Amino acid sequence: MTKEIVQVIGNGDPGGGTTAVLTLATLLRGAGHRPLIVSQHDSYLLREAKLQGIAVHGMDFSSRGGAIGNCRALASFIRQRRPAVVHAHGNRAGLPVALAMKMLGRADRPRFVYTVHGFHFLTKTGGAYHLARMAEKFAIAEADWTNFVSDGDAQIARSRRLLANPASTSIIHNAVLAEDFPARADAPAEPGIAFIGRLTYQKNPLILADIAAALRPLAPQMHVIGGGEMDVELRDRVSAMQLSDQFVFHGQQHRTSALQIAAACTLLLLPSRWEGHPITVIEAMHMGLPVIASDISGTREIVVQDDTGFLVHADAASDYAAAIRQVLTEPGLAQRLGARGRDVANEKFSAQRMLQANLAAYRLASHGTAATTAPCLA
Repeated sequence: MTKEIVQVIGNGDPGGGTTAVLTLATLLRGAGHRPLIVSQHDSYLLREAKLQGIAVHGMDFSSRGGAIGNCRALASFIRQRRPAVVHAHGNRAGLPVALAMKMLGRADRPRFVYTVHGFHFLTKTGGAYHLARMAEKFAIAEADWTNFVSDGDAQIARSRRLLANPASTSIIHNAVLAEDFPARADAPAEPGIAFIGRLTYQKNPLILADIAAALRPLAPQMHVIGGGEMDVELRDRVSAMQLSDQFVFHGQQHRTSALQIAAACTLLLLPSRWEGHPITVIEAMHMGLPVIASDISGTREIVVQDDTGFLVHADAASDYAAAIRQVLTEPGLAQRLGARGRDVANEKFSAQRMLQANLAAYRLASHGTAATTAPCLA
């Protein structure tokens, strides 16, 4: 008999977390389990999962203040389904799932695994910082097992005293299914730079205009793939700096379309201010795209300096431009970096490695006292 494994994520929009959950659910099904994804009503993730024949359940995660209501709905849902594991991704899902586990009590709850996809409370101040930190600490304490997608996140958890039981944790790097990438020419006809991400403060999109200006007289096309609250501000900045002929705004795209656009470019640019373990970078490496990214925790664990790409201070537009110029003008460099990136991605960020690590976490979670009554996974 197969076991149902519920994956819960609050934000079902296109992005790294969504890709990670959909990839894991696909792998679990291939391994003989029954995945079920819980996410935002009518979200991109639920639509994609349905198309792939994966069971889904919609809820309203749009307001963080709705965690109390969601925890009741989740507790009722879990009682009805009786899954082997509930795996929450990110604190928007982690907090209501942790509260639901409290409501269920020891006898009725399944194993609860929590994956941290970056600590967003670090960017907050005052009361918001303390509340967000407490929410993370509560979810980690209530979980039978906690995964971190990067060594950096694990170090933050230790230094900020978020771990109730450090022994019940593991680091499981993100991965993607390598077989679904579009074909890519070794040398694109025209040089192009791909930026894939939400246009939010975290992703640092306004610096794209400064980088383009610093690249002059080189004028490669800057392909901006994604949408968000800073979309208009970025467009206005590009126009004011007279760079409109160099920018192509594609808006939010289906993952397949986003990867096809990126595959026609020369390199991927990701100037984020913070990341957990960005899947976009792993996708680029699988496609043989060199990566130029901010030198931050998470990204630093994927990109190898001067080997698969370049790491730059997050706000140094001139340094990004210098690295891009080198990739665009030095003969053979883009091909060498891309080929090495593909090798590293296949070796370190394979989907099967991620699947086996998560299955191990599910088994290890059963050793906690809170999960002793849960059914055992094969």
